[in-house]
Amino acid sequence: MKSYPVTVFTPTYNRAYTLTRLYESLKRQTVQSFEWIIVDDGSMDETANLIFPWIESEANFEIIYIRVKNGGKHRAINKATELARGKLFLMVDSDDYLKDDAVETIIRWEESIQNLSGYAGVAGNKGTSETDLIGQTFEGEYLDATSLEREKYHIDGDKAEVFYTDVLKQYKFPEIEGETFMTESVVWFHIAHDGLKLRWFNDIIYIANYLEDGLTKNAHQLFQKNPKGIELAATLHQQFYESFLQKEKEQLLTQIQSFVTSGNLSYAMNQLNEALPALKEDLDIKRIHAQVAIYDHQFEFARKLLSEILLVAPFDSQTHLKLAELREQDQQLNLAIQSYQDALLYTTDPTIEKQITEKLVRHYHLNPNQLKRVGYQTLKQLVEGNNLEEAKQFILTQPSFDEVFQLEVCYYWNQNNYVSAILSCMLNALEDEQDSLIHSHYLQGHRLFNQGKYEQSLNELLQLPPDEMSPVSLYRLAILFKLAGQLEVSQMYEKQYELMVQTMKAVGEKYYFDEINPQNIVALQQLGFKSLQQHLQSEANSLNIMDLIFFEYPLTKKEGQALFELCHFHQIKTILYMSASCFKQLIDGHEFEQERSILNQASYLIAPNEKMKHWLLDHGVYTSIHTLELMDDIVIEKGELTLKNRELSSSIVFVNDLASSEDLQLVKSSVIHDCKLNVYHCDVKEMKMSELNELDGSFGLLYQDSLTTLNNSEMDASLQTAYQLALYLVAGLPIICLQNSKEASFILNHHLGITVSCLAEVKEKINELTTDDYEKMKAQVAIFSKKMNEKNYFKASVQSILQKLRGETFE
Repeated sequence: MKSYPVTVFTPTYNRAYTLTRLYESLKRQTVQSFEWIIVDDGSMDETANLIFPWIESEANFEIIYIRVKNGGKHRAINKATELARGKLFLMVDSDDYLKDDAVETIIRWEESIQNLSGYAGVAGNKGTSETDLIGQTFEGEYLDATSLEREKYHIDGDKAEVFYTDVLKQYKFPEIEGETFMTESVVWFHIAHDGLKLRWFNDIIYIANYLEDGLTKNAHQLFQKNPKGIELAATLHQQFYESFLQKEKEQLLTQIQSFVTSGNLSYAMNQLNEALPALKEDLDIKRIHAQVAIYDHQFEFARKLLSEILLVAPFDSQTHLKLAELREQDQQLNLAIQSYQDALLYTTDPTIEKQITEKLVRHYHLNPNQLKRVGYQTLKQLVEGNNLEEAKQFILTQPSFDEVFQLEVCYYWNQNNYVSAILSCMLNALEDEQDSLIHSHYLQGHRLFNQGKYEQSLNELLQLPPDEMSPVSLYRLAILFKLAGQLEVSQMYEKQYELMVQTMKAVGEKYYFDEINPQNIVALQQLGFKSLQQHLQSEANSLNIMDLIFFEYPLTKKEGQALFELCHFHQIKTILYMSASCFKQLIDGHEFEQERSILNQASYLIAPNEKMKHWLLDHGVYTSIHTLELMDDIVIEKGELTLKNRELSSSIVFVNDLASSEDLQLVKSSVIHDCKLNVYHCDVKEMKMSELNELDGSFGLLYQDSLTTLNNSEMDASLQTAYQLALYLVAGLPIICLQNSKEASFILNHHLGITVSCLAEVKEKINELTTDDYEKMKAQVAIFSKKMNEKNYFKASVQSILQKLRGETFE
């Protein structure tokens, strides 16, 4: 069989118009004893008609043309290496061409290594022209290195690798069914991992032309269509590159140890400064770098390195301890104490724990209860015991806790799911699965930050809406952008954090006027509100512009009216809460002009729901209006919630407060078929806890059409439906509603029941449910029932106002 020094291989797909230039460049080669293998990867243009005349021509090189089913460049390489008769294998894309002396240059450089072992081939440079280099290169005529060592020797950008054909026959590309792309690094890095080097030479031999529809321009789209191949490439890259880095790390550590032992600190510092970027970011290397800097009396540089480590590894006790010793040396005693506290908190070494504890207690005279480790141990016990309220209060009263976490707890004071997450974050125990009501980007962002996955953490936290940027989120974004080298953006987030801190600290006391629902008093006290009457009767009886006063509408007592007007006059912030029953009285009354004036005097107004908010806006109420996601003021007595054990059946509850028995009969006879309909006529605005279990059935029916047809206004019907929804949820009843109702998406999104296109479909939809389906619905409803019984939606609305107050400087 005839052999050649070089096989030039070209994969092509619909590239007839670019092949001619490559063909002409091959004809001009100063060495023409080579073969050109063209693998046509399913072209649908005139490629074949173009190539056949070339094959029959009298060119001084042999042309082999084969056509295959479209399978991608990597399959074409595998096929071409089976056919190749050349000693060396050079890949040239159909968009590109070769310099006239390219083949001759390749042969000459291969001759320089042909009697040496451990080589996979040679490699030259690519250029956009014969003089314009792509990427970067090393200094000198040539360099021997593996493909994994390119970064080490500053070999950057596309290069023209020329491998021995026998090597490529040994290292085949994986072929994944249904995918047509595999990055070349899968094979190149495998070859390098096995220790085979290339002789890199500094001649441009290959002219590259990046077309708009080429691989380089469409990498993202290719990755989407070839996920398994991309995942395999990433896995192998990590495996091979990390193995390479580990060897480099071991070699560097050996060198540093030798230099330090011999007292050659300057040379050790030079080696560390010139290490691979990936190694310089390695925490072990960074710690050693800092220690060598201390030995060399470069204390400022050592502090910088230690601070950088703590940005990446905030729970690293050794780094905190080293920084504490440096600060102590500089007489920065307050900062030294903080660093000793952090070292004590995160250490797992009992000996070090004892040493730091003795230093803080005996030398710095700290009370044992002031030690951070003691505080975190207590916090851990509270969290594990599910004593959330006590844990929150404990954090705020312990100066040893970082202020940013204290602020976060205040920011989310009434959103216990977020508070639980931040407590877990403080304890470095944030799990993958937390309350589903937490914003997923918040949870993922902080979980990834704790794991040291900073790029992913940054991507997650940047997805948070601007109005959900909490103190910890802003604080960590500032850190993440600093790590990414974007200092201006980092400073922007740092300023936002500082401004939020100032604003949160500036908010004054919170009071409530006692003429309100007793259940609301309990909820407000949980949010830190105090009795206004008791405050005014105390010695410190003054109010200031930063204070916030909560009132309930309507203000029936003269004392309340006077205080409300006084707050408005002195620009003291107020919240005016309007229950749904009061809203009904308002729209049914005849003196709305006067009432509107009162509503507009409030700083913030809480309306029962969005529909009622828009009614108020349409009728001239211009104050800032917040709403309840669900109306949780339907139960007028506080009590232990015990849900009835309901089973799946076609028994349906319909609760309303329609005026007449004829109306009830109309609903009962017309709204549903083939199901047992239990109609309850009661005042849904004043339900007692004991009455909830009297609702007998498997589902609660929301059916606004029946209400609007019985001479009720649209607002009455909307109010009635909102009360029905709330009552069914509190009672633990899964819900049935029409698909076109406004409540349908809420019910489906939270798995609270089923929707139907018409009432005739109800029985059929119920029959499709399994017992397991129904139990899951009940479990979801039970979650909402508990939240409503605990007034969580009322508290969330008040909390949204508190957040607005804390963040209004940014608006």
